[in-house]
Amino acid sequence: MSNELLALGALALACLFAAGTLLRSYRRRRTRQPLYAAVVVLVLGAAAVGLALLGVPYRPAVGAAFIACLLAVMLSARSEHRPQQ
Repeated sequence: MSNELLALGALALACLFAAGTLLRSYRRRRTRQPLYAAVVVLVLGAAAVGLALLGVPYRPAVGAAFIACLLAVMLSARSEHRPQQ
């Protein structure tokens, strides 16, 4: 039980940190990709925690959400257009 709570807490903190970083990027560049990625990260994290609290085994829920959040952040960074210097 303790290991499960630790994993859920780590996922929640990682999602909040990633969303905060993405929102900071949104405020600086005013592009929509980081904003969309931040929303996706928060929704996936909340869904994984909710599923685990409903009784779904936490390892597949946390693992899948963590990988999906990483992909959302990477796709946001990849699709963001930077002005050429």
